[in-house]
Amino acid sequence: MSRTLFQNIQRCLRLHPHAARAGVGARQAGGGGGVVGGTDSDEDIVVIRDGVDLQAQADEDDGEWRQINGFVDAFNDNRLTAVIPGAVMTVDESMSMWLGQDGDWTVEGMPHVTKIIRKPRGVGAEFKNVCDGDTGIMMRLELQKGKDIMKDKPYVHEYGAGTAVMMRLLRPWGGTGRTAIGDSAFGSVKTLQALHSELGFFSILVIKTAHKQFPKQHLAQVAAERALAADFVRGEWTTMTSSYTTGAAHATSQHTMFATAWMDKRTKYVLSNRSTGNRAATDSVRSRHKIGIVDGARTTVKYEKTVQRPEVVQDLYKCFSRIDVHDHFRQGSLNFEEGWKTKCWWHRLFSSMLGMTVVDAFLAQRYDNPGSTTDCFSVFCGRLCHQLIHNIYLERGRGQKRHLNEEEAEVGVNFKNPTS
Repeated sequence: MSRTLFQNIQRCLRLHPHAARAGVGARQAGGGGGVVGGTDSDEDIVVIRDGVDLQAQADEDDGEWRQINGFVDAFNDNRLTAVIPGAVMTVDESMSMWLGQDGDWTVEGMPHVTKIIRKPRGVGAEFKNVCDGDTGIMMRLELQKGKDIMKDKPYVHEYGAGTAVMMRLLRPWGGTGRTAIGDSAFGSVKTLQALHSELGFFSILVIKTAHKQFPKQHLAQVAAERALAADFVRGEWTTMTSSYTTGAAHATSQHTMFATAWMDKRTKYVLSNRSTGNRAATDSVRSRHKIGIVDGARTTVKYEKTVQRPEVVQDLYKCFSRIDVHDHFRQGSLNFEEGWKTKCWWHRLFSSMLGMTVVDAFLAQRYDNPGSTTDCFSVFCGRLCHQLIHNIYLERGRGQKRHLNEEEAEVGVNFKNPTS
């Protein structure tokens, strides 16, 4: 299925009337046509032309990354004007897999290759990104170009690299009072205070190694003592509070932040200036299974495990995995990065961002139409390909349109459900 999806998405690029403006063209190798599921041979594949040149969108002084910089900027500008995020935004990182030439050894290679062991596809270009907590739509990307370039980015000298990248990603929505969620790569007391004072953002952050000014040692000691107590219940938590100041010297204001240790199977440490340490309205419910004996026979027994949790943990994990889910859609069934064979690194980055756009379209459709038949990602991609290829609104490519029957000609085509 993924091969067919990819082939038809590629075909859409050739038919789109504005493809030339983005520096993208395509050719059809072979004589036949076809929609999703209609290709019978390798020759009936629409491919991106070898001469794709994305650098037409970039400035001449963009350096080694000039071939893709303009496309990243266009992606960010589009999301900024087309999508209004909700009250929560999640910051994380994503990878664009690249196993080709490395710019450290060849001039044709990718200028900077990141290697993250814990990632399933952890070698390639790294994006720091932010998504909408409600829909999961990717709102902004920042390509990581190596230490020499990133050290001169805004906010780095004042706050350090981790805090700076989060501030750059969230800056377009500064002053809106939204809440930012970040994992331990971004979490620190310094980040929380900087986001609040500079951008007016509240935060819920996971704390691991960057625990300066955070009472991690004391909270860990309390958790260890409670774990040995006879009345200990999994899911207990302890919360400490502190205050900090924002504003100029003549107009300062005091705010409260909460340091929480949640004693799950492993103790998790959370810093927040939005959610409190009160018990959440709902506990964490997890599906489990084990082998048991039922009517004298061994069988798999399913059950649910309930763990209490504080409000801050509930708010954290409600949106914490948005970007990971987005990556699973993009690198799973869609999988442009393996379906599009290329030795050109900026073509690979383009294919990753194209995949992000397809996933965003699916997430937006699912959010606006809950419970629809296109909740299945593969079904959505198939219909998307069909509707783009047979798009009656195209100004060009009239020969590619399918003929409408008399009923469709009178009432129009229902593109949300082409069979109705």
